[in-house]
Amino acid sequence: MRKEKLLKIEGEYVVMTFEQVFDKYKNMLYKVCNRWKGTAEYNDLFQVASIGLYKAFNSYDLTKGIEFSTVAFTYIKNEIRSFYREAKNILDIFH
Repeated sequence: MRKEKLLKIEGEYVVMTFEQVFDKYKNMLYKVCNRWKGTAEYNDLFQVASIGLYKAFNSYDLTKGIEFSTVAFTYIKNEIRSFYREAKNILDIFH
């Protein structure tokens, strides 16, 4: 059974699965990844951004009244930043 969650999207309350959220916010993932292009492999960035979206979906708290897109963008951006920092630290070790 797929997990469904009540989300606030564009001012409306909508029940969605993660798969539906992924389809709806795929363009956001691409836009964020394009900002980081050149820092890592694009496919890696997209995977990391997708993990951020998944974490946003799982931890979204409707009672805070925040739009899901705001939460999603923050999680995606932070997940990529964390990935970049970890990758940079690993590379620094080998130099």
